[in-house]
Amino acid sequence: MTPNLDKLAEKSVRFDRYYCSDSPCLPSRTALMSGQFGITNGVVGHAGSAARFRLDSGHRPQSG
Repeated sequence: MTPNLDKLAEKSVRFDRYYCSDSPCLPSRTALMSGQFGITNGVVGHAGSAARFRLDSGHRPQSG
């Protein structure tokens, strides 16, 4: 019924489970790019202060 999608699926990787790190989507994309959850990187929403990225000093590499 969907020959083009079937062809694509044959050559693709299929995930049986996928977990979103944050919701809504802007915090999730920011987490993907930064490697930090929204609660850590500061992006917890789509606008205003809820969408401001910040570096959390508690998650930086420790110096010698």
